[in-house]
Amino acid sequence: MTNFPKSIICETSTLQDGNMGFKAGSKKEVIDNRTRFLEKFGIAYQEHIAMRCDHGDIITLVDGKHEAVGATEPEDQIKSEVLVTQKKHLALLLLTADCEPVSFYDPVSQTIALLHISRKTLIAKLIEKTVSFLEDTLGVLPQNLLVNIGPHIKKESYAFILPLEEAPAELAPYTEEKNEHAHIDLVQASIDQLNGTGIDAKNIFVSPIDTGTSKNHYSYFMMKKNGEPDAARMATILMMR
Repeated sequence: MTNFPKSIICETSTLQDGNMGFKAGSKKEVIDNRTRFLEKFGIAYQEHIAMRCDHGDIITLVDGKHEAVGATEPEDQIKSEVLVTQKKHLALLLLTADCEPVSFYDPVSQTIALLHISRKTLIAKLIEKTVSFLEDTLGVLPQNLLVNIGPHIKKESYAFILPLEEAPAELAPYTEEKNEHAHIDLVQASIDQLNGTGIDAKNIFVSPIDTGTSKNHYSYFMMKKNGEPDAARMATILMMR
């Protein structure tokens, strides 16, 4: 479910689709899983470009000729936190397992952007930097942007035992202490940053799925908490038909 028109594909994989990250499982398994997931939406493997994230602030404008398109080697995926394109039928792909996959669509300039929003990239103001990049590079107006925030860990699940080892001042307004735990509301922090750039609240859709409690999605936070392998990832794809 999104607030995007049917011409925009914006989907997140589930456990049934399998692991999408090269850090877990064999390379063949990951490629096969990605291929099947992309084919659900009529997309060939060679028509997607995936990013490798490290919680930085790199924003990359791509087209169908980029060398990372259709990459089958982990190191050939593009190192970036945000992918932007005006190329139709080029699927942008982001891996997550609690972080927010945030998708932008501008129907006026026909631009899409896929953002990796984590605690660190929120503090780095990646949302603001992306909107500025779109304005300065492609003439995108914030008031025209439609935004979709995909499955992510919710405040109720994102809880840390007090006292917090790290308590960034930027997230203090979004941290609630109760029952000897600190609950962090990353999505509200994201919404406030989006609104601060001039994006209208009515243009923002937030997935109701909490990866921390969902039986159908990967959760890094819960896997780590339960002592399970934590490298498996979901894929979010964003594409203009």
